[in-house]
Amino acid sequence: MRYALIDGVKSEALPKGRGVCRVCNGEVLAKCGKFKVWHWSHKSLISCDRWWKSETDWH
Repeated sequence: MRYALIDGVKSEALPKGRGVCRVCNGEVLAKCGKFKVWHWSHKSLISCDRWWKSETDWH
């Protein structure tokens, strides 16, 4: 996801960032690499998005 809450403020991912999901209030971690777009990822494997599917072999 692109935005998460840090201290109640809508924020983009930043290196070593930790935040809260705006949908499920679960903990999210920032993913800030050199090649992919910076984004937030849920810390737990449970996803709050009911439409979420794992990546396919093609991906």
